[in-house]
Amino acid sequence: MTDNPYQPKTFNIIKFKGDPNKVTLVDGTVVQNDKSDFIFVPEYGAMIRKAPYGIHWVFEVPKHIHPAPSHLCSCGSYAVFVGSNAYANQGSPEGLMLVCHNHTTFGVHADGSK
Repeated sequence: MTDNPYQPKTFNIIKFKGDPNKVTLVDGTVVQNDKSDFIFVPEYGAMIRKAPYGIHWVFEVPKHIHPAPSHLCSCGSYAVFVGSNAYANQGSPEGLMLVCHNHTTFGVHADGSK
């Protein structure tokens, strides 16, 4: 069996200690919250709005961890692109938004927070 670089790796374990503006991924990589409302997504050729959560935020997974484009929420869930019908309760008029999958599906983040 060959090592497939696009094979998902364990990267959604996030250590969250004290600072809500940074997370430490399972390999020790620290990701800082850039506090921007948008993220540039080359695959769409556009800036895509990130869902506005209180303590949590979504970000792109560093390429050295996962070479294919992928995104996470700081709660530990993966983030997904959705159309406006999925986040109508978050009050954005945008057509596409990057949201926490767990929060959009279950109403809470992976760590249990709202």
